[in-house]
Amino acid sequence: MKIKPFLSFIALSVIIIPCWHEVPAQTERTLQQKDMRGEATQVPYLRQDEYQGISLTNESMPQKAAGTSAGVQPTFKNLLSVSSLEEVTRLLGEPQSIERNDLDETSFTALLRYDGLWMDYIKAGSENVRLRKLKITSPKWSINVNGNVFRPGMKSHQLSQAVQHSIREIGSPPADSPDVDASAILRVANPAKNGKTKGLKKNTRFTFQIDKDMGEIKGIVFLRLI
Repeated sequence: MKIKPFLSFIALSVIIIPCWHEVPAQTERTLQQKDMRGEATQVPYLRQDEYQGISLTNESMPQKAAGTSAGVQPTFKNLLSVSSLEEVTRLLGEPQSIERNDLDETSFTALLRYDGLWMDYIKAGSENVRLRKLKITSPKWSINVNGNVFRPGMKSHQLSQAVQHSIREIGSPPADSPDVDASAILRVANPAKNGKTKGLKKNTRFTFQIDKDMGEIKGIVFLRLI
């Protein structure tokens, strides 16, 4: 089944102009901002409910590890903040490895490695264990955003025209992805107040890593600075 276009994004600055636009056909929301050249541009974003509702799927995930109900997949709401690492493994199954670094008696970082996915968690003091970075490198794993499925291996032309126009070349490839020479970014909105979105989160984003020569998405990265 062909993946329908969904996203478009350019994220060059955080100078906000109070002008909002929605593309009805793709439920695609954009916020007008000025880029580094002072030119107005449309920056796509996800509302908080859309962000929290993103599901993470592994095509080979046993049903008993994919949630408590048939057909239910873990969502970002389940994964962003957990009481313990055991809650993550209950949702996604046992990882290939866990690299834990204890910072003190109540704080630690932990890197959970699955086949084609890794997740970086941090716990500070009495706070919950929070997800700060996730990377998908295999088509075995995918994210579902408003019914649109994205995974490594999909062609960049399967994205909307606006997404393709927003792709920017990067200076040097990531150490673990030498074929990546371009990327595009999807932002996340701040929680709405009185039914209105109040700007975009500065430190939360999704990055699509792209091999322009192959026209292919090589990786999907979620980053939240904590």
